[in-house]
Amino acid sequence: MDHDFPGNVRELENIMEHAFVLCRGGLIKMEHLPPQLRTAVPSEIIMRSKGMTLQAMETVMIRDALRRNKSNRTKAAMELG
Repeated sequence: MDHDFPGNVRELENIMEHAFVLCRGGLIKMEHLPPQLRTAVPSEIIMRSKGMTLQAMETVMIRDALRRNKSNRTKAAMELG
């Protein structure tokens, strides 16, 4: 969430699907992401997401977006695409 992703949600979904295909284990790691994103993700984000389900990560992302947008659901939804 701290990374300013230059694309849209569909592009991000494609990146995640590609990482899922590359990942042979149960955890997507930095080496499964495209090179332009590998250095852009701070380590605290990685540490925070360890062991979380996709649904739990989505919940955290929505809550963070709402916090950043002072509980304005329209602005948070626009930010999240």
